[in-house]
Amino acid sequence: MSTETTDSNNLMPSSLDRPISSFERDAFGHRHFAYALRSLIESETHSPPFSVGLLGGWGTGKSTIKELYIRDLGNDARKNHSAHTRSERFHSITFNAWRFGGKDQDIKRALLRQVFLELGGDEENIQDSLFRQINETHEDPKGFWQYTWEIIKAWAMPIPAFILSLLLLLGLLSLVLWLFPLQGDLSQSIVILAFTGAYSYLLKQVKSPPVAAHRSVTRIALPSTTAEQYEDLLLDQIAQFKSGKSTTPDGKKGKNCERLIVFVDDLDRLSAEEMVLGLDAVRTFMEIPEARLPNGLGLVFVISCDEVKVADALAKGRRQGDMPGTVFSQTDARRYLDRIFQFRLEIPPFPRNDMRQYAIKQLIELPGIESDLRSRSVSIDTLVDRMIHVGVHDPRNALQIVNAFVQAWWLAKKRETEEIGTERPGGLHEGAVTMHPISLGSLSAIKVNFPDFYRDLQNDPALLQCVTDVMVRGKPLQEQPIATRQLLAERYLRKRDGEADMPYEARPEHRALRQYLSSLIDLRWPDSLQSLLLLSEDPITRKFGSKATAIYASLVSGDKQGVLEGFGRHIDDVSTFKQDEGRLLLQMVEELRYETEARRTNASLVIADLVDYFPEDMSHLLFGSCVVNSMILPNSDAVIYGERSEGW
Repeated sequence: MSTETTDSNNLMPSSLDRPISSFERDAFGHRHFAYALRSLIESETHSPPFSVGLLGGWGTGKSTIKELYIRDLGNDARKNHSAHTRSERFHSITFNAWRFGGKDQDIKRALLRQVFLELGGDEENIQDSLFRQINETHEDPKGFWQYTWEIIKAWAMPIPAFILSLLLLLGLLSLVLWLFPLQGDLSQSIVILAFTGAYSYLLKQVKSPPVAAHRSVTRIALPSTTAEQYEDLLLDQIAQFKSGKSTTPDGKKGKNCERLIVFVDDLDRLSAEEMVLGLDAVRTFMEIPEARLPNGLGLVFVISCDEVKVADALAKGRRQGDMPGTVFSQTDARRYLDRIFQFRLEIPPFPRNDMRQYAIKQLIELPGIESDLRSRSVSIDTLVDRMIHVGVHDPRNALQIVNAFVQAWWLAKKRETEEIGTERPGGLHEGAVTMHPISLGSLSAIKVNFPDFYRDLQNDPALLQCVTDVMVRGKPLQEQPIATRQLLAERYLRKRDGEADMPYEARPEHRALRQYLSSLIDLRWPDSLQSLLLLSEDPITRKFGSKATAIYASLVSGDKQGVLEGFGRHIDDVSTFKQDEGRLLLQMVEELRYETEARRTNASLVIADLVDYFPEDMSHLLFGSCVVNSMILPNSDAVIYGERSEGW
């Protein structure tokens, strides 16, 4: 994995998910697997052809190991006893199977095409061989006697027609002379002239057919489909590469090449049927007899995949009738793979602590992040401890979480600083997000690893606390809000059998979520998660804080109980607002001038009912700032009409 540094003042920092290409940036010991791969590929004791299975789960670094090997191969200028460098002796080709997946693709043809072109083959030639039906016409020369006989025959063919035509003319002339006896030289001359003209025309028209000296032959060539045809195409191009008649796209010749290494990547991302076709293509090339290859050149295939996923796909595909006849279970699928892989290089999962250290390194290398956190008395270690939970097993997942946090942090900083004093959409009040980096980091992990739950949180931020209460703390589902209760029962919980105290438990697919929320049980979340989840606020929230939205909504809806719940007055015996709470309500009253008359009336009724909750030194302010046309005072039948002032 490599880090892309940016100008923190203008551009958003981010870490690029890309295989590393130098041993210096190796964070997980991938270089050792690259050395092991080199030992297998270049061993003089292993006679090709053979294949190596580079096996491991997604994100464990298979591409990084391959990239380290290829880069090391290209940079190694040391020569062996034959005075040739490693890059001259070993030539690598990469085939990404995922690129050619799909119903309209043929993995076997695509593999051959890639190898063919990488060895200097012509695109038109490979298209003609693999994909096109060719109609070709050529001429073969005829023999001397055959050609002479055809000429004589051609000359003789018009003679019968000529004789018949001449007899017909003589007959017509006789008929004319019989019917019209001619007297005088002029009449006889005219008849003879007509006869002579007709005879000349006949000689001109009656010709022998042309005789060609060559014979035309049309050949129809269908696209290559059999293993033997694939083999012939590949062998022909390998021979040209080895002889130096063709060069690779980068200008490399193969005269000194000893082994051709073909890397097959992402085979496990294909469908089961396509996986079999890809493995069958490898097997086809692996079974080429050594005697048919150019002297001194061997084939080595390196297949990168998750063996568990491949075996599972093969076993499931067999039940659908698309797999080899010997595959009935995962065990059979593994045995089938054993016939493909002569060597196995298995990459184990990473220790969790490695993921934490990797995330810390990525955050430190990104400009501005460490100083921002330090200014808020938060260490990167503390942040990463919350973000990189026990379910994060590979660098790709860790990097996704880091990028999600950094992106949200950068956007929040921009919106907190640039939108102060404005009512433009997308703004945040100061500290709305940046005062809660730990909470933002935890939500970033939820966003990456539990995206469905995160989408539900965006719709209902209170869901986080409800899920934690029920799943982790074991509180009764009946204590949760009705709307949230229904969502929990439908998506996240299932009933226990015979458990009266705790009748619900997490569904199996949400146990990882429960585990992560358990690790956050001591985290002090902000009063509202809306700003952290949406990275934006409405004007009321931006002006008065995160908890103001719910209070304001209750106020303009005429919901007195909702206002009390927003201030927490529904769960204690305190019946008087604090000074800052009273001030907040008064500020909200000032904002009512932008609302409709119906909403102002609703707010007036609520304020009238809450007069007794205001401190004595603030009660008079209610009568000096009237924004609605009337205010109904509690415990009174009188309706006091106040004039509209500037504040109202």
